[in-house]
Amino acid sequence: MAATYSRLTGRAGVCLTTLGPGALNLTTSAAYADLGAMPMVMVTGQKAIHTSRQAKFQIVDIVATMRPLTKMATQIVSAQSIPTLVRDAFRVAQQ
Repeated sequence: MAATYSRLTGRAGVCLTTLGPGALNLTTSAAYADLGAMPMVMVTGQKAIHTSRQAKFQIVDIVATMRPLTKMATQIVSAQSIPTLVRDAFRVAQQ
């Protein structure tokens, strides 16, 4: 839906996924958006994996995975950086 919104409006579409396997499902969408020149902002999360019993199947370096498929892939490490990173994401997506 985010890619179609982007294609029809020329503005960045936004999608949100869960961590781990959900985030990996974005790779196909990222490649599709890149090939079709459709600006998209994709957001996913990651919990504290080292203290979790589920850590073994949730450890995915999604930033490294997305880097070749996107114009920008970054990790938010502090709440104070969120507004700046979101503005940068939309600016880069719509370039």
